[in-house]
Amino acid sequence: MKDKILEFFKSKGYIFIALICLAAVIAAGVSIINLSNEEADEPVAAYRTPSGDRSDVSTPTKNPNGSNPQSTIASKPIDDNENNNNENNEEPGTISIVKPVEGELQTEFAAKKLVFNATLQEWRTHSGVDIAANVGTEIKAAANGKISAVKSDPRYGLTVVIDHDINEKTFTTIYCGLQSTADGLLPGNEVKSGDVIGTVGEDIFCEKAQGAHLHFELIENNIPLDPTEYWG
Repeated sequence: MKDKILEFFKSKGYIFIALICLAAVIAAGVSIINLSNEEADEPVAAYRTPSGDRSDVSTPTKNPNGSNPQSTIASKPIDDNENNNNENNEEPGTISIVKPVEGELQTEFAAKKLVFNATLQEWRTHSGVDIAANVGTEIKAAANGKISAVKSDPRYGLTVVIDHDINEKTFTTIYCGLQSTADGLLPGNEVKSGDVIGTVGEDIFCEKAQGAHLHFELIENNIPLDPTEYWG
């Protein structure tokens, strides 16, 4: 019997060996397939490009020479609906103020159009007026009122805010870029029209290229008005 088995392996043994090799190859293939499936099941982190959206930065515009501006500091937000309401409901002359400082009008009121800012090298709105004056020129309260704030603004420098309630009209005047304030001027102080509240400076960061001037704003119900239509 043993002789027959030995004779079989001698004559047919290569077939048996081939079957063993085939089984080994199949087993290896199955292992590779299983490994690939396991790797495919692992989560892959999605790549996302960083967002460049910045709601506080204005869209760059070109200067008159056609080159791009060097900075795009956002303007104060202006609500078109509010401006429309102002144009429809507010008549010039209902508020009476005095010009806070004598001097040439340097930059006009432009709440709904763009004017070129030489300091920032961009086109932007302008919610007040700029009045050129020498450093140290006295600034006067535009109307009777109460000081509501004396502060240092990062863009507009030393600033005084006055609230007014005259003839059933409530409004606010804002004086920016002061060199100094009058002695003892504090929030809560009552002032009369024409009272000196400070002096003109030249430290308005966002309007530095214009030199010494007063940036002056007139606000009613959070809507900027053109001061030149209200002072005598």
